[in-house]
Amino acid sequence: MSKPICAVVGVGPAMGRAIARAFADEGLDLVLMARDKAKLERYADELGRTGTQVHIEQMDTTDETSVEQAFTRVSNAVGEPDVLVYNPAVLKKEAPSELEPKSLTETLGIMLFGAMHCVRAVLPGMRRRAGGTILFTGGGFAIDPSTTYSSHSLGKAALRNYAHSLFLELKEQGIHAGTVTITRPVEDSGDHTADAVAQRYTELYKQQPSEWAWEIIK
Repeated sequence: MSKPICAVVGVGPAMGRAIARAFADEGLDLVLMARDKAKLERYADELGRTGTQVHIEQMDTTDETSVEQAFTRVSNAVGEPDVLVYNPAVLKKEAPSELEPKSLTETLGIMLFGAMHCVRAVLPGMRRRAGGTILFTGGGFAIDPSTTYSSHSLGKAALRNYAHSLFLELKEQGIHAGTVTITRPVEDSGDHTADAVAQRYTELYKQQPSEWAWEIIK
């Protein structure tokens, strides 16, 4: 791929696919990554019709070896990503008083540890090039926690803290880390569709270093 490459991790029918479309519209080629290969193939076919080059990789973000191997295959096949977008999440109904450590660990495995695995996979290349963008899908429950979805709230809060600390650490290295904190469900129409929210990711990507923000709340 001769264009900049955006790797979107956690590509599903709503936000993941919309984020991929948004970066394709900005002229980037795509790497789509998720557990479900059949869905990735469908999304790749859809996005590839626009002329965007699309590469897919099946991986399990909770397995560090799976992540490392997937990004090595990406590097060998199409090149190192210029942009990483981490989008996976899990939503389970659990009151805070009923939350068990095992359940929280499973949630953090997807929402935080998986993000850390992916960041560690792309950072060496970004540091070598002294440039890159790392973005996360955040959630409003990180700011205003839910008593219904407690593990999700804790996972998003941890991810938001991680994104902010990465921003502070990496900005002097020319790498922009940040999060789009989505405060309400995406809608089928209006100003809060998946496509509308996805524009906030490209907004962060296009910011000049002097304007870099670590978070956009949508």
